[in-house]
Amino acid sequence: MQADLQILADLIVEDISRALELEEEFLLKCYCQSGALSQYALLSKSILSHRYEALFSDNISHPTLAPATTKKGLSDGLIAESFTKRPVLILGDVGVGKTMFFRHFIKVQAKDIFENAILLYIDFGIKAAFAKDVQQFALDEIIIQLRENYSVDIYNRQFVHATYHGDLVRFSKGIYGDLRNNKPELYTEKELEFLESKLKNTEQHLISSLDHVAKGRKKQVVLFLDNADQRTDEIQQQVFIMAQSVAAIWPCAVFLALRPETFQRSKEVGALSAYHLKAFTVSPPRIDEVLIKRLNFGLDITRGKLPASLLPVGVTINLENVSIFLQIVKDSLTSIRDIIECVDNLAGGNVRIALEFIKNLIGSGHIDTQKILARYKSSGSYNIRLHEFLRSVTFIDSVYYDPASSPIVNLYDIHTLDSNEHFLSLTLLSYIQQEGDKVNQHGFVSVETMYEVIQGYGYTPDQIDFSLSRLCRKHLIENAGRIQPLEKSISFTSVRLTSIGAYHLFKLPYMFVYYDSIVTDIPILIPEIQNKILDIVDIRDRLNRANILITYLDGCFKGIASKCTIVDWGRMYSSTKGNIKNIAENPRVNIRS
Repeated sequence: MQADLQILADLIVEDISRALELEEEFLLKCYCQSGALSQYALLSKSILSHRYEALFSDNISHPTLAPATTKKGLSDGLIAESFTKRPVLILGDVGVGKTMFFRHFIKVQAKDIFENAILLYIDFGIKAAFAKDVQQFALDEIIIQLRENYSVDIYNRQFVHATYHGDLVRFSKGIYGDLRNNKPELYTEKELEFLESKLKNTEQHLISSLDHVAKGRKKQVVLFLDNADQRTDEIQQQVFIMAQSVAAIWPCAVFLALRPETFQRSKEVGALSAYHLKAFTVSPPRIDEVLIKRLNFGLDITRGKLPASLLPVGVTINLENVSIFLQIVKDSLTSIRDIIECVDNLAGGNVRIALEFIKNLIGSGHIDTQKILARYKSSGSYNIRLHEFLRSVTFIDSVYYDPASSPIVNLYDIHTLDSNEHFLSLTLLSYIQQEGDKVNQHGFVSVETMYEVIQGYGYTPDQIDFSLSRLCRKHLIENAGRIQPLEKSISFTSVRLTSIGAYHLFKLPYMFVYYDSIVTDIPILIPEIQNKILDIVDIRDRLNRANILITYLDGCFKGIASKCTIVDWGRMYSSTKGNIKNIAENPRVNIRS
């Protein structure tokens, strides 16, 4: 049953968003305005509202940044900017909804404009994954879309003659003009050679064809270049240069979606350094609103309010269970603050990740689906507990915690045989958070100063390098310019806490479920204690195992307690002990293996 739930969750929570026959209804019911600040974020609103401005260093020419949408709708300058001979740049982090913004822009907000336009949409994501030459891929896609969507075959004989009518008139007055009457067959052959030379230059032929179509049909040509941010920085720069060329030379308006950090790095040292652009930013929508709207849309499907033709042919699975589970998830998100706070912060503004959390929850083997459905059917309600949700997020499809794939980070991991290092990640996060709140630099703190302070606690530069790099790779902190370290943290200049890091700092170390999940991944340096950390299932044994673990960690912390006063381990320890005691004394909240 859980396998069935997971299959349907993929279809209803995610795949339905790409169904063309429901596109407009989906956009009307599920689109959420970008830029609305979260009510559940553990970061300051100053950092959230300046998520892009802080990326651009003072030594480069800043782009002019403006939000793509406001409370009143589209930004006033967005349409006007498209009439300039440069691409309209849409900046946004991965997963914030740039594609959704494009779709809503085309189908809803500017529907009257685009209905009378020749719309070309190039997806550099999945479809272009195997393309070796992105420019050739784009040209081929445009040719296909003109043929399939607008019945324009740019290689059709009649269309070619119509496109180059003026050129053919001039050709008839040229050096071969006399052959038209004297040797008509030879003239036709020379004329074909002339047209063939035009077709050999695919790009120029496409420009001429678009110009002919636009003038003949009296329509504006609009080109959207999307999902280049799913490719490497090099390919993103290639796409930008292509967009710049198309906007300047081709008879069309160009919209390009790009990651802000790629744009920032390219402005400093790369292909974009010569350009000063106006860029429109897409900030994350409120995650809670996105999830509730998506769940409502899924409920409409499972209850038969929307076409069932989207389901795979031959599907005989009863939709009742998935409908009930969607309702349970929706009720839990609206009534249990802890869960939406967890989703909001761990997703880090990435809507795709938030939706992935919900999909994993619906089909997770780490929650008792039978029990949940039975209780809902008998009582009419059930709220998913935070520990149930966290287990589905932490383990995903694994039986044991996997640090390589889990979005939950083991903060107590170590790089050297030094028990004090168990608390280095917490020390770094605490320092960055506390100092970031003091400075007026969008939360960024100097790495050089941080190294001096943290070394004063007894940690070596090598230990700090390892931990800082790991925190950055796992997105608990971000470097200025969002440059990911390859090996050492030499490239770090300043860093700040992310919402993912904030949740790891302020919430996870205070909960039994966190220690219960990562216990098998924590290197324990005392053999007698390591031998007590067993692979067990019963909740009473797991509670005892967690007690052993945090008692071990408490002993380790005593070695740095006098120096490292910024980590509130005492409160983490007592809170977890209290959580363990509460679970042991209240069987109703016992956690299923």
